[in-house]
Amino acid sequence: MIWTTSARIDLARIDDYYSALDLEFADRAARNAVAAAHFLVENPFAGPIVDGTSYRKWRVTNSPFLLFYRIEKAAIRIVRIRHYREDWQTLP
Repeated sequence: MIWTTSARIDLARIDDYYSALDLEFADRAARNAVAAAHFLVENPFAGPIVDGTSYRKWRVTNSPFLLFYRIEKAAIRIVRIRHYREDWQTLP
């Protein structure tokens, strides 16, 4: 499993924002995002393909976040983590 720099920044941004509001939620969201990534390593085709892209998406359990990833030959590449209400249709 490979986390891109953008995905790591997204996770840090989520933690920074939500830690100020609800530390327990921030911790749970981070743990669930990591757990989702591990699940996808074992089940890479679980997430549907995002139309018009090479990405797949997966909903992070008990959170408003979507994890975007690509299946590569030797690994799952976690590309971004976005709130489902954000404009994730224009991911780079």
